[in-house]
Amino acid sequence: MFDQFINYTSIALGVLGLFIISLMLFSYKSNTLVNIHLVIIISLASLHFIVQGGFSILNHNDYNIKSGLLNPLFLIGIPSFYLYFKSLIEDYKHLHFKDLYHAIFPLANILLSLSRRYYPAMDNKYVSIFQFVAIVAFILYYLINSFYFLHINLWKGNKSEINSNKHYQLINSWTRFLILFISLLSFRLLFSLILERTSNMPLTGYSFFLIPLILWGIIFGKILSNPEILYGLPKLEARLNNYSKPINISYSIWDLSNPAITNLQDSKLKDSIMVKIEPYIIDVEIFIESFHPFRDSGFNINNLAKELNIPSSHLAYIFKYHCKVPFVEFKKYCKINDALKLIKEGYLNSMTFEALAYKTGFNSYNSFFVAFKKETGLSPKDFIDS
Repeated sequence: MFDQFINYTSIALGVLGLFIISLMLFSYKSNTLVNIHLVIIISLASLHFIVQGGFSILNHNDYNIKSGLLNPLFLIGIPSFYLYFKSLIEDYKHLHFKDLYHAIFPLANILLSLSRRYYPAMDNKYVSIFQFVAIVAFILYYLINSFYFLHINLWKGNKSEINSNKHYQLINSWTRFLILFISLLSFRLLFSLILERTSNMPLTGYSFFLIPLILWGIIFGKILSNPEILYGLPKLEARLNNYSKPINISYSIWDLSNPAITNLQDSKLKDSIMVKIEPYIIDVEIFIESFHPFRDSGFNINNLAKELNIPSSHLAYIFKYHCKVPFVEFKKYCKINDALKLIKEGYLNSMTFEALAYKTGFNSYNSFFVAFKKETGLSPKDFIDS
């Protein structure tokens, strides 16, 4: 009875992993912080749980299939952890061609396992010992290198300026936790392989299957409850450095109070992003002040969400419930503020009002005139003369 519970739990955990993958892939284009290496890791783990649970429920005990193809395939997940740590520090989300050499040993191990299965001459104790030692060395190599890489590039680094920031601490603690997680998984796998080797069983690594179930359940829960762990360190540092700049939220345009919401979907969204409202608004203010995106008249809310790496649904919620004007009016507000800064910097010393209108993203002087007077109470000319 307990074994059946484990099997169904394994399949359920695999399905949960696939759900997490779908969330990552759904935001892949709009969120540059989604990491392909983490996608590979979770995909392999999910496949592992579904296959193991499915094999056991169907009473399929063909260990040759598991040891000959499937289990060596899962070894690709071991270097993927190392590459994931590198991508966090070096800030890249795609696979590099040079990353492929990390898959050489897992693929060679698959060929060796298949050779032992189909060619009896290859299935002897010397090949078995060689394969066992090679797998152990492979696991230890990436475990030690992952620890060393993080120690040198993240944990030991002098990050005094941002070390107290909770976002940086989250990345720091996440990598430490993940190293502990990998270590426990690796030692469980090594112990399983040793037990199978001494018992003259095929090297499957499936013993004590409850341990990885528990550990991966914790990982999946942590990812779902703390999506910030998907952020790459360079992106975080850039964002945290921006926070060191004095940014004053304009309460004439923003409303940070708790809104009354009747829409069920918005109500559910509110619970998940309430603590992010002010950081989101700060991100919007910093980006607009630094890059003046509305000088492009076609720049819309989806473009803004993509540039800020914020889900578009979250940004739509912000403007619906925490901005005192619609997004169209917000754009005009930002354009006029941009115009006022250009005027202060002497733009009109050599340029016309019409040039200023087009510079700040208006399609005509008339629309600029109307928006300017609405915002300042004066026409552009009267404003200059006052």
